[in-house]
Amino acid sequence: ELGSIDPQMVYAEEKQVKRFSVYNIIKSYEELFSSAVKEKGNLQPYLQQLSNYDAREIAEFRSALSLSEDIAVKALKTGMLSGLSEKEIKKKIKDFLTPEKVK
Repeated sequence: ELGSIDPQMVYAEEKQVKRFSVYNIIKSYEELFSSAVKEKGNLQPYLQQLSNYDAREIAEFRSALSLSEDIAVKALKTGMLSGLSEKEIKKKIKDFLTPEKVK
């Protein structure tokens, strides 16, 4: 069975373990960045929020998402979906690549 395959970011904060979907971290960064670019007035609130993100980490997270998709496709191609092309497999597993679709 294939469940959600998006990587997770795990860290401890105040003696609590927190998990976040890498997909959601990237999505929130991109939405915030896009809003900042469209803003015609005061950018300061956006800059404050964007300062919580590290562009290098976002790049790493994008690589992790791509790698998880690649691993899933290759694993499925050697098993239950061996008769399909990589493009067909990606289409079939699209809903498992983002947490939005798996809810």
